[in-house]
Amino acid sequence: MFAGAVGVVLAVALLLTVLQYPRPSTELNVTIGPPMTNATYFVHDGASLGFTGYQSFVVSIRSGTRTNATLSLSGLPPSSFASFSKGSLQDVGPEGKSVNLTMWGAMVPLLPENRPYYNVTILAVGEDGSSSNVTLGVTLEFPLAVIKEPAPLGMVWGGAVSGNDNGHYWGTTGAVFDPFDPASGPLAVKFSALGIYNGTRIDPIPDWINFTWGSPTLVLMPFQPQWFQTEVDIGNAPYGVYVFAIRQTINGASFIQNMTVGVYR
Repeated sequence: MFAGAVGVVLAVALLLTVLQYPRPSTELNVTIGPPMTNATYFVHDGASLGFTGYQSFVVSIRSGTRTNATLSLSGLPPSSFASFSKGSLQDVGPEGKSVNLTMWGAMVPLLPENRPYYNVTILAVGEDGSSSNVTLGVTLEFPLAVIKEPAPLGMVWGGAVSGNDNGHYWGTTGAVFDPFDPASGPLAVKFSALGIYNGTRIDPIPDWINFTWGSPTLVLMPFQPQWFQTEVDIGNAPYGVYVFAIRQTINGASFIQNMTVGVYR
C-alpha cells in the first residue's frame, strides 16, 4: 500500500511538471522590428533636399518544429508598394530566420499624424498548417504610381511644382512597375512638354518656360520603385497659375498628363 501511494504521488508530481513546463509551441510566431527610415536626396541650386524614400523592417519567424513558411502582405494603401527580400523561408525552427520588408509610399509615422491610418498585415503560413501575423499602422506619406502595364505615371505630388524666387521650380514623382507577369522586361519612359492649356485648347509652349527631366529616358525595372524630378525654369514668366500638358511615352504608348505651375513672385 505504501508503494502504491508513492506511485500516485510521483504520477501527480510528473503531471504538474508537464503542466508547468509545456513543450515548446509547434506553431509559427512572426515578429517585426522597428522601422529603419531611408532618405532620398536631390540637389537643387547647390542645396541637397531630401525626403523619406522608403522604410525597411526586419521580419523574424520562429517555429517550435521545423517547417517551410511563406510570407504575404495585405492592407497596403493605394499608391504604395512593398516587397520582401524573400517570399518564403526553408527549414524554419526555434532559432528563427529573418527577411527584410521594404515599403515605399506608405510609412510608419515617427510621430502621431492627423491623417488616415491603414492596417498592413504581414502573414506567415507554414507547410504544417500553422500561421501567425503581425499588423503595422501606416500612413500614406509620399504616393507613387503603381502600374501593371504601360499607363500614366502622374507628374508630381499634388499635381503642382514648387520652387524659389530665382525662378527654378521642381516636382518629384515616384513610380514602380509591378507587372502581372514576373518575367516582364523593363518599361522605357520618355517625357516631353506638349503645350499650355488655353481653355480647352492646347497652345504651344511659351518661350518663358523650360521643362527638363533628370534623364531623357527613365527605365522602370520590374518591382524596383524609382523617384524622378521634373525641373522647371520660368524665366520672366508673368504672375499667374498655368496648366501644361506633358506627354509620357511608355514603351511606345502615349499618355497626356497635366502639370500645374504657379508663378507668385
